[in-house]
Amino acid sequence: MKGGNLYHYRTSHNNDTLENVSSRIHKALQMRLSMVLPYVASNRWHEGMAIGALPQNAYHTAQQLDEMAAIVLNYALRKEHVTENNATNRAAVIAAYAASELHLFSDGKDGTVSGNSLALSGEQYHAAWTFLQDRCAELAGGLKNRK
Repeated sequence: MKGGNLYHYRTSHNNDTLENVSSRIHKALQMRLSMVLPYVASNRWHEGMAIGALPQNAYHTAQQLDEMAAIVLNYALRKEHVTENNATNRAAVIAAYAASELHLFSDGKDGTVSGNSLALSGEQYHAAWTFLQDRCAELAGGLKNRK
């Protein structure tokens, strides 16, 4: 290998090692969840979620979630044509996302819902990201075991 090629190979390999699949899934889902935080903080997001789950809206909501999951998998696995980006894996990403989204409504202690439980900083926010990180680690482990 020529010097430049070796450098690029090692840099690429080191980047992949530093930022593994779990952390890339976490980064993508955290970014997506951050987009709804203002609505969660307004104590109205649960109404939007309920509207999205109505029979007349469920199909479109499912399509949007499936598209989001495909984007996350493409980013996390860093592939143009992701063979692991199948319906089962996308469903697993959606489950991790939805569970984390619901966790934003929890006070983090006993799972009860609290109308003003979310603060944009502090323990509740940290608890939601920790919960998401755990789900992403489980998801990445499942992806690895399926290969």
